[in-house]
Amino acid sequence: MKNILLILLLILAFGGCKDDEQAEPDAMVYEDWRILPDSIIQYGYRDIVSTEYRNGVLHIQAKNSYYALDSNFNLYDQSSWKGINTKSLPYHGYNPEYSNEYGIMFNRWDGITVFDLDYIGSDQISIHFGKDFVHSKVTHWEYSEIDESHRFSVVTAGIEGDSAVWRLHNYLIDHTPGAFQPIKLLKEDNIILWAYEHNNPSPNAAFSVNRIEDKILAQVDGVLYTFQGGELEAASRFWINHAVEVGGDFYAINNRLRYISDNHETFNRLIVSNDKGTSWDYYNEENMYSSSMFKALEGKIFTFQNWFISVLDYKTNKMRSLNLDGLDAAIHTIEKVGNKVVVGTDAGVYYKSWESFLNK
Repeated sequence: MKNILLILLLILAFGGCKDDEQAEPDAMVYEDWRILPDSIIQYGYRDIVSTEYRNGVLHIQAKNSYYALDSNFNLYDQSSWKGINTKSLPYHGYNPEYSNEYGIMFNRWDGITVFDLDYIGSDQISIHFGKDFVHSKVTHWEYSEIDESHRFSVVTAGIEGDSAVWRLHNYLIDHTPGAFQPIKLLKEDNIILWAYEHNNPSPNAAFSVNRIEDKILAQVDGVLYTFQGGELEAASRFWINHAVEVGGDFYAINNRLRYISDNHETFNRLIVSNDKGTSWDYYNEENMYSSSMFKALEGKIFTFQNWFISVLDYKTNKMRSLNLDGLDAAIHTIEKVGNKVVVGTDAGVYYKSWESFLNK
């Protein structure tokens, strides 16, 4: 009897070892990309500018139309969504920015528009301000995100007398979110960032502006200024277009630039600030496309351009390309909605599971 039990135990033991040796690794999650149908976004209106998910609403801005969808990608019915027009042409906008309550975008007819997300498309609530509102003879402008305190910034370039002048304007949205009353703006600061004598009627130095937490990052002609409110905290020789915050640190993609004054050169690389924008340094030595777009989702940093999306791999400190087989369109935006990724392209809005997107 003891011998029989010993034999059984040996069989079980070796059988268990064999199962362990042949255990299959976790299978890679994969699924095909799907596209929102014509019943949601009509063919011919599919060149997507932005996709932003805020408070259960997916805001999709195409070049000629705006759409509001729920987390299941159903269009909101206009009668149940206060003042919103889900299939119209209220904005011919580019690169809108959203907070949880407000949005801001450029409108080719009205300059800059600030609107309440509960009343998108309502001229009774929204405010439009153009060149004369900012200051006279403005030729170009860029605006920032709207922060949690309902503040945003605008950098303008224009001619004032015999000088080309770049100014930083800081605004507070004076309005109660969701209230059916006109939005007002309070200008808190008007700061000259740079000026020089110039005969060209259109100043051509590159510039940008971002707001992260309570910091303002304004860049003009290769100098990155960090402000808190109206107070300048630091200036660095970097040229960025967009910045994000992950884990308390600020990240941006620097554009390659050589400074004529002393031949100093910067490179197309990911840069990081561990002190809220006071100082910056290269994150690694990996070259990047300076024109890449940039977004932080779920604590991960993504860059995307044309037909490529990459994610920063914190184990190797390098960007890792994601598999986009089946997504045959130029990529403009990415967003996460529930357990799905949403990708806005020049051919419509594609989506799949977040897990499959990361190729786990």
